[in-house]
Amino acid sequence: MGKKKTRKPQIAKPPPAEVQADIYRAGRTIMLGFTGSIGSGCTFLSEGLRDSLGSDGHYYRLSRYIYESLRDQGIHVPTTAQLQNEGNRLRKERGLQYLVERCSEDITQDEEAGKFNENSVILIDGLRNTGEVQTLRTMSNFYLISVHADRDTRKDRLVGTGKRFAAAGDFDVADRRDFEEGDMAWGQKVQLCNDAADIIVNNEDALTKGTAERERFFSHFKTRYLTVMRAIRNGAYVPDAAPSIDEVLMTMAFCASRRSSCMKRKVGAVVAYIRQFESLAGKVKRLEDDKRYQVISSGHNEVPLGTPPCRLSPDEECYRDAAKWGISALFKHCPSCGKELPADVADDYDRIAEYSCECGVGLKECLPGTGEKRGRLLDMCRALHAEENAILGLSGTCKSGDGELVLYTTTFPCNLCANKIVEAGIKTVVYAEPYPMKEAKEILRLGGVTPKKFEGVKSTAYFRIYPS
Repeated sequence: MGKKKTRKPQIAKPPPAEVQADIYRAGRTIMLGFTGSIGSGCTFLSEGLRDSLGSDGHYYRLSRYIYESLRDQGIHVPTTAQLQNEGNRLRKERGLQYLVERCSEDITQDEEAGKFNENSVILIDGLRNTGEVQTLRTMSNFYLISVHADRDTRKDRLVGTGKRFAAAGDFDVADRRDFEEGDMAWGQKVQLCNDAADIIVNNEDALTKGTAERERFFSHFKTRYLTVMRAIRNGAYVPDAAPSIDEVLMTMAFCASRRSSCMKRKVGAVVAYIRQFESLAGKVKRLEDDKRYQVISSGHNEVPLGTPPCRLSPDEECYRDAAKWGISALFKHCPSCGKELPADVADDYDRIAEYSCECGVGLKECLPGTGEKRGRLLDMCRALHAEENAILGLSGTCKSGDGELVLYTTTFPCNLCANKIVEAGIKTVVYAEPYPMKEAKEILRLGGVTPKKFEGVKSTAYFRIYPS
């Protein structure tokens, strides 16, 4: 038998000179967009990458155009609420793509000035609406980065003397609005932007400039992602680029979520048995080759078998939405001071959710399904949750040995699912949701379950980053 042939990297020829001179408009430039909840660190990551890349890093911020619009109106030091309002107004009146188009004009000017080359990376900070993401998706080398940090971490970063918010309540209001602004297409929709991300980066630590830890953080990002993105663009084979076990199993969970008929949000979950072979530590050549996993069960959020989904029901609407409107009919008085609600507010869920009483209480804080109580109506939903379906699929499966059961879920479990996770003997929950419920986190903690934030390539870019 002849000697086995090995596959060698295949590097594409450099682009023609005319393309090199027009690299952005030709779609050759690597472009990274950054989204995340307030205080998560989008600016930290994008500006840090610019500094780490040196002359190859080109930083742009969508909020710049909002600030400019407010300055034209005489507002030079805007509040967070004013920035959110103005961003909404610009998207509503000039199109969801307006801020990205303004940014594109500046990028084109820099290109014409000869600032870009084959190694240039365009960094766009502050994507807060899915329309902005969809506009950038037209670029062939665009990737969306979602930056995550725990809510308490974000609050510590932004609340206090000399910080962005003087009081915790101000942060809470801005964070809720940032999360999702209902049916307004032009509003803040960071949750949906996070869902659409290609890569998740966790940013819990304080990394001071000039430290070795900070340098390692950005060096890892460039090696882990940018090197691969450039190779893929150039048609090169990257033999060392292999997905982590977390990336494989979370992609399976996202694939399962596509089966859901939910009108609000599609969720998927996978339960796997993972075992690490300590005897192989230090002997394997690739990361995690000392582990083996077996997928045992999967599930997605869905109504019970044989019952019609909400969109096929007689009312053709989400059951939870109908329940919210039913509950709003009970609100006739302020639950704090007892004052009667105005006639144009009572019985209208949306108006009640935005109403603030003279006593200082915002009814959004009292209304189920809003604010910190977003999950309170989950038990009124007709569907089984993805985690429930996956756990039911275990069917008494028992694994012996020194491995453990790990659940991968595209969102953080609710209270009810957290109870079932503990009871099923699952020891780790890996989640891709940046807004975990604190009550569910406490249930998992008391049950000895370790929550782990997912980090890495999501299903949206899995086969781009890891081609065959």
